[in-house]
Amino acid sequence: MNAGRAVVRPVIAIVGRPNVGKSTLFNRLVGRRQSLVRDVPGVTRDRRYGRVEFERWQAPVIDTGGFDPLSTEPLIEAVRRQVDAAIAEADVVMFVVDARAGVTALDLEIASLLRRAGRPVTLVANKVEADAQNPAVADLFQLGLGEPQPVSAEHGRGVAELLEVVRERAPSVAGPPAPAQAPVHIAIIGRPNAGKSSLVNAMVGSERVLGHDAPGTTRDAVDTAIEIDGRPYVLVDTAGIRRKGRVSEALEKLSVVMALKSLERCQVALIVLDASEGLSAQDAHIAGYAHDAGRACVVVVNKWDLVPPGMVRKAEVTEQLRERLTFLDYAPVCFTSATEGEGLDVADLDRDGDRDLVIGARWYENAAERWTERVYAPGYTHPAAFPRVADFNRDGRPDIVLVPTERQGGRYRVAWFEAPANPREGAWKEHEIDPEVETVQHSLGVADMDGDGDADVVTAQMHQGADPDEVKIYLNQDGGKRWRRQVVATTGSHNIRVLDLGKDGDFDIFGANWKDTTRVELWENRSANR
Repeated sequence: MNAGRAVVRPVIAIVGRPNVGKSTLFNRLVGRRQSLVRDVPGVTRDRRYGRVEFERWQAPVIDTGGFDPLSTEPLIEAVRRQVDAAIAEADVVMFVVDARAGVTALDLEIASLLRRAGRPVTLVANKVEADAQNPAVADLFQLGLGEPQPVSAEHGRGVAELLEVVRERAPSVAGPPAPAQAPVHIAIIGRPNAGKSSLVNAMVGSERVLGHDAPGTTRDAVDTAIEIDGRPYVLVDTAGIRRKGRVSEALEKLSVVMALKSLERCQVALIVLDASEGLSAQDAHIAGYAHDAGRACVVVVNKWDLVPPGMVRKAEVTEQLRERLTFLDYAPVCFTSATEGEGLDVADLDRDGDRDLVIGARWYENAAERWTERVYAPGYTHPAAFPRVADFNRDGRPDIVLVPTERQGGRYRVAWFEAPANPREGAWKEHEIDPEVETVQHSLGVADMDGDGDADVVTAQMHQGADPDEVKIYLNQDGGKRWRRQVVATTGSHNIRVLDLGKDGDFDIFGANWKDTTRVELWENRSANR
């Protein structure tokens, strides 16, 4: 075994051009049919993770899509990014070629790229069913990656010998890993093109799975392991589920079967709906699958950013969902935009070691994989938008700030709610941030804008009546007791974000102009106490 460096477990990536048998080899290594396999190119698109066990040696293995470094087609470029990420993560790369087809121009291009990547490469000559084919293997030496390892992934021939070579080239193992806490598996299910993959990417914070405008981009059920506050989770992105009468291709049938089987190994199901299309009969069928499987359910109304402001209220949508999905009356309803990352916040509000949900004027306690609804803002009868969690008074307890989209008590308001000692039973104390707001605040951000160590609030105000469009900062004074308002700009920006874009240690503001959708606006924070 390579003693150059020590790892807990070496990572193996399987790469190669389309239709050379990568997924068949992956399934052979992990010991079960985890990846979809069809005799057509381009079936696999996302990275899939499994574990190979050989004698007492174990290693994570990554299946990847067909690699074409020369294509400029958008979906193929997205697959290439997934392959690049797998190579960067890997300690050893298995480069699979079709021994029967011989060396192609695409194989030569991939070999050149792998040499530049600087990873140990094992050349795998797949589809060698008998010794009589071994002379064809010699042609693969021209790839310049050493001796090819002849295998038949479909029949298992030569796989043990291949693993011996890979184990020898892999970095040494530092020692047995500590026992891991069992993760909570969360299935993301819904109709095609509802934004399931984009939602996974938004939660992970990177392009973990392919998201594309064309329905049917996801085919396999793709697992993504994440850790939040020390607790492990596995997000299971699934293929879109269409009505049975519309599913004709065998590949799509297999994708749907794998999506439904994913519910069997998950504890929670996120049922993703497309807000721009409304609730369909197929959405109700999919929700029924999750309910019948006995999974804890959360209804996610995605693409809320595509609903024109004022067209429909969240309260009306929630009421419609309750009327049509009566069997899910216990499930919280979330309004999100996966591409914008809006609509809810998560935090350990009761400080019991897990993550709770904040949706509008309510929060949902995460208790043994079930959700208990609790109200922190009882005076707000309509859904509030853009809740954010922060410790405004620096007492060690997470507080909540929100801006409503409906008039409360005859006007709009910006307020924060102070967490009681026992958030489950105590009353949350309301503190007004701006008593003079007379129009809707469309977006909200929280960050230390003036560098004094506490949490400040940033809002974007949409035009209503004679009121101007404004982007404003509320600077926290005396632990949330007083707030100093500053108008950054009189512009119609929405979906604002607060990030350190200049990498200079402070927080800047940027957003999309809701009147001119082609314009993105940026305000750089140039001084402290601004």
